[in-house]
Parts: sequence; C-alpha cells; structure tokens
Amino acid sequence: TLSDELWEAMPGRIQRMAEGVAAGFGATAEVDYCKMYPVTRNDPGVVDRIEGLAQELVGPEEVIRHQTTLGGEDMSFFLRKVPGCFFFIGSANEEKGLNHPHHNPRFDFDEGALGIGIEMLTRSVESLLNEG
Repeated sequence: TLSDELWEAMPGRIQRMAEGVAAGFGATAEVDYCKMYPVTRNDPGVVDRIEGLAQELVGPEEVIRHQTTLGGEDMSFFLRKVPGCFFFIGSANEEKGLNHPHHNPRFDFDEGALGIGIEMLTRSVESLLNEG
C-alpha cells in the first residue's frame, strides 16, 4: 500500500472480500494475514538533497523523481526512526541485453552502475554529515 491508513485497513478488507467470495460459492474463508513491512515514507528534505546530488553526478536528464513502488523493504522501518530516503540506481542496459526485470530468470545488471552507486552513497553521507 502507499498510505499508512490503507496499510492498517487491508487485513479487514481482505477478510471481508474472501468471506464474500466464499459465501457466493456456499463456502467459508479464513485469512491468515501477516503484516510485515509498513509503508516506506521518504523525508521530503532528504529527497530534495539526494535528488540534487544525483543530478550533479549523472545529470538532471538521468534522474527520475516520484518513481512509486510497492516493494517491501527494511528501509521502511529505518525511515520511521531517522529521516532519509530510498532511491534506486538504474542498472539496465538495453545495448548489452541487460534489461530484464528483477525476479526474471534472465535478470542481470550492468556492473558499470556499481561505481555510480558507490559515488551516490559517498556523496550522500558526506552531504548529510556536513549539514548544519
């Protein structure tokens, strides 16, 4: 989900849907719902700073903002305690045939992205430690 309110409401909604479908077939339903990862909430100030660093590193035309994802991540727990943001380093390369999505058996990535990732993390740490 993309909001805390919906994340809280989903177990009940799923239970009611399962019961309704089951009842339509003369059956009953039991749902075992395990709430694991809360919504990942990025700090807007940190997002702005990281976006600026990324634009300096790879150019504004290579930075995509507002890429929403429903992936569950441990980051969602960390960001509840410390301001930060979750960002991606693009690693696909169509010219090399490295453009299959994650969890695809043919997935691979362009190792050239590793240097960009290291540089982004280094610049991010330096920027955030030097603030104020």
